[in-house]
Amino acid sequence: MFHRPVFNFICLSMILIHAIVTDPVKKMGTLQLMFFIILFLALAARPYRNVHSNVIFIALSILFSLITFELNMKVSGFKSTLFVDKYFYAMQMIQNAFFWIMIGVYTYLIY
Repeated sequence: MFHRPVFNFICLSMILIHAIVTDPVKKMGTLQLMFFIILFLALAARPYRNVHSNVIFIALSILFSLITFELNMKVSGFKSTLFVDKYFYAMQMIQNAFFWIMIGVYTYLIY
């Protein structure tokens, strides 16, 4: 599987970014870029032979990319009522629950 070495390199890069970069804005921006690379890799290369595995992998990549985008906006100091701690936490819970329910329904339907 050609995807595994690329994925391992990206995971190692994320660990190094957490260890080396101290500025939270630069760290979140770089991690956001890394998650977008994983998303575009999944969309372009379809790393798994099974279509259903690819769909779940793409859905999770979209979720992680969306979360890092929102966290980058929060860390950057974007002013919005959605980024108040209570609302931000609720928004993250709803968003994550929706994606996990969709993945659960999809997994139930294919099996």
